[in-house]
Amino acid sequence: MPLLVAVGSAAEPLATRSLHLLQPLFSRRAGLSLSLALAVGYVGSLYVLRPTAAAAAAAAVSRKQHPQQQQQQQQQPQPPPPPPPQQPPADPPTQEQPQPLSRDDPRVIRHRMRAVSAVSVVAPVVVWWAVRSAAASSSSLEHPIPLASGLALLGFRFFSSPSLDLPRAVVAAAAASALTLTAFAGAVVAAGFDEALPFQRGFSWRRDAVEPLRDIRFWRTVVVGPVTEEIVFRGCISTVFFLSGFSVAQTVFLSPLFFGAAHIHHAYETIRRETATTAANRPATAKIVARVALTTAFQSLYTTVFGWFSTFLFLRTGNLAAPIASHMICNTFGFPDLSAFAAPAKPRNAVIVASYVAGAVAFARLLMPLTDPAFFFSQFY
Repeated sequence: MPLLVAVGSAAEPLATRSLHLLQPLFSRRAGLSLSLALAVGYVGSLYVLRPTAAAAAAAAVSRKQHPQQQQQQQQQPQPPPPPPPQQPPADPPTQEQPQPLSRDDPRVIRHRMRAVSAVSVVAPVVVWWAVRSAAASSSSLEHPIPLASGLALLGFRFFSSPSLDLPRAVVAAAAASALTLTAFAGAVVAAGFDEALPFQRGFSWRRDAVEPLRDIRFWRTVVVGPVTEEIVFRGCISTVFFLSGFSVAQTVFLSPLFFGAAHIHHAYETIRRETATTAANRPATAKIVARVALTTAFQSLYTTVFGWFSTFLFLRTGNLAAPIASHMICNTFGFPDLSAFAAPAKPRNAVIVASYVAGAVAFARLLMPLTDPAFFFSQFY
């Protein structure tokens, strides 16, 4: 029995159709090992050759010096330096470790965006090569798996058959956006009360729509982060889970654990930054560590829950456009403000709470119809 068969619309060329699993392609141990390697590679790339404060300062000074000035200084004879005064012997100086820059420093952001972009290009190729090798070793395929089919299996269903794939991708992104905004109905209503929505009096297109495009943090949080994370953690890791014999439900709930764990590294950065001045004060340092640990645990839980939803979107639609669109919206809103639930008797808060409840009900009712795998020709169903 073959391991993989081409599936999709009959109008699609055979070479560009998705591949459907009939038997596990990897062992579960191999799948988990490959998934771990992909997650570690993504997080590890953030720290490879990371700029430091000393290197950034040296580069800034070097850029300020004009090359001609440096040449003139070299040509002019310099008087011999005076002999240094006699100093009593001192202890040898300790070499300070170069301090890393903040994660919000533009130099760090640019470095990290380049790093994760490179990983998001390499990871799909690695998974495609692993799928191709495993399928070839099974002697169940007459021809090697083409790159287009391998990428379609990973959710890159945008270009193999544009007349069919692009409309599906647009519909998948629209459905995911509608579901995400429905879940954030209370946050949308709260923004409306604050006149922060487009076309409201307090909304400025220049301040709220154009200026953020000039901020590199916006591109990191709303564009590069969602796209690269979904490619690696959904397109690659979730697919590897499924190809390793995990069911759709198991893939939805287990594979996002890598996604949640991948955000724990923020705790290391925060603790290192905030304890730089409290190293000698153990009680203060302990409080910082406890606070950061609690915050990181909550963030990991939140990202894992979102990972469940994002993986569900990916498997149901078979398209990366859906989780990417949802991830972008979630990062734009951030964690929803639930303070209205603390005082629901106030008229404003009552409306916000009712919007959250109505949004949750509508989300539950629309979740399955808007992600019908039969409509999207999902390769996972």
